[in-house]
Amino acid sequence: IMVIVRTKFGAKKFSTFKFGSTPDLYVEINGIEKTVHDIIIEDILTSEINTASFILDDTYTNRPLNGQDVKIYRLINAVSTLIFAGTISNITPAKLSGNDFSFAVDCLDYTHALDKLLVAEDYVNKTAYYIINDIVAKYASGFTLSNVPSLASPLIQSIQFNYMPVSECVRALAELTGD
Repeated sequence: IMVIVRTKFGAKKFSTFKFGSTPDLYVEINGIEKTVHDIIIEDILTSEINTASFILDDTYTNRPLNGQDVKIYRLINAVSTLIFAGTISNITPAKLSGNDFSFAVDCLDYTHALDKLLVAEDYVNKTAYYIINDIVAKYASGFTLSNVPSLASPLIQSIQFNYMPVSECVRALAELTGD
């Protein structure tokens, strides 16, 4: 089993992490754990979309489908930590024999889903948390605020979003608040 996690700093610099031959990683597709190999995760530390890819050997009947949810976890001391979450963006099948296939699966993190949604809002004298909460409620139902700090959220005097993708709005608020 090959597992590589690349953390990208800027345009061309990568930090690559290779796990041993039996890493404590597992993959779920639509909530069902699957046995996969040759996992590569590119964790890009900019505003770009993170990606993951892996090989899944299965029957054609059990093939993965574009748009299915993918979560990759790392198990450390019996505690699972989510290290990638997104959806399948591309599948390349290769027939092995009979009904058995090898599927090369490419995934994009959930940021790509946020970029399809455009925000047109003005906020005056609202906290950053209020603004993010409002944007998520109006434009990104199904997403959570689990990693957004709510306490001591700075007050934003005025900000305007003119048909900006949700992820750009969140980035603009993060830059404004220094987060």
